[in-house]
Amino acid sequence: NPDIKASSEASRVPGTQGVHDDRSAPGLTFQPEYVISHLGVVIDTRDTANPRRGGLYQAQVRRFDDREGGAYSFTDTRIELQQFIPFWNLSRVLALRVLAQHADGLGQAQVPFYLMPTLGGARSLRGYDRQRFRDRSQLLISAEYRYEVNPFLMAAVFYDAGQVAADWSAFRIKDLRDAYGIGFRFGYSNAVALRADVAFGGEDPVRLIVGFSTSF
Repeated sequence: NPDIKASSEASRVPGTQGVHDDRSAPGLTFQPEYVISHLGVVIDTRDTANPRRGGLYQAQVRRFDDREGGAYSFTDTRIELQQFIPFWNLSRVLALRVLAQHADGLGQAQVPFYLMPTLGGARSLRGYDRQRFRDRSQLLISAEYRYEVNPFLMAAVFYDAGQVAADWSAFRIKDLRDAYGIGFRFGYSNAVALRADVAFGGEDPVRLIVGFSTSF
């Protein structure tokens, strides 16, 4: 049961309610109660939680049924592929990720803006703010070259590219946003305790990202 609250007066960003209406941000003035059905399949061959080899392949379909009239009922489809290719006795890893997602209203129904796929943040397009871009479809491609400095520290060079659009058919290579950078992962083979990334290529000259898990 989503609930859109007013923005904080102390925020440096103008409140959504003062900038948008239901045409530009569907679901802004009315949030329905949903029943959600979820169907998915996951194949996970990764060797550890901080992978050196194997892959993660998953697909899921979620249906959001608006119980208060059906104006905001939609289906969300998400496909994600990850592959980890080791070198030099597992001390170097090429990590690859592709994510595609599409939310489609049922009949004439709309997708609420707060449930649309988004890009930006620590786990997607790292050169941009969290949820910087949103639309009914998204495409994300990420690559990392990870280098083991010692058993408790890995360095990484990464590249992210992504795009949001009204539909998968509207994606254009020339419209991709991208970011790149370097990072460090502190931990061990089964977990990353601390991650620090420095990202370039976004709207800010440099972005520092600190997290407590792998980027993917």
